[in-house]
Amino acid sequence: MQTLTPPLVKTEGNGLAVLFYMPHCSYVAMYGVNAEFNDGCDSFVNYPTPTIPILEYLKNDLDLYVRRSVANHVGDIAKDNLELALNLCERWLKNASPELKWVIRHAVRNPFKKGNKSAILLRKLAK
Repeated sequence: MQTLTPPLVKTEGNGLAVLFYMPHCSYVAMYGVNAEFNDGCDSFVNYPTPTIPILEYLKNDLDLYVRRSVANHVGDIAKDNLELALNLCERWLKNASPELKWVIRHAVRNPFKKGNKSAILLRKLAK
């Protein structure tokens, strides 16, 4: 199988070399075919903000599979950085399309289930 993206550089530490290549492979990575991308994401658990531009770029993608991946990534951010995820979703809510509203509702589903008041409000506003 031929590679569609440039090879990623393995990094130690914060994964910035992986981020450097992400704009070229983020779409492919969202489809889960780039194992090296997935290996690099572990370093973003404590410092997820470098992934936000990629989420911004893909949040309105025409493909539901990609939008679902964006929502799941925001949901993962919410596990360790709830305020960051909620702020991101709140910002996205302004002028959101019905598809983006679905992304927001899906992204905050776990904090919603736990009774987080901000997540409850976001899901209500994203109907």
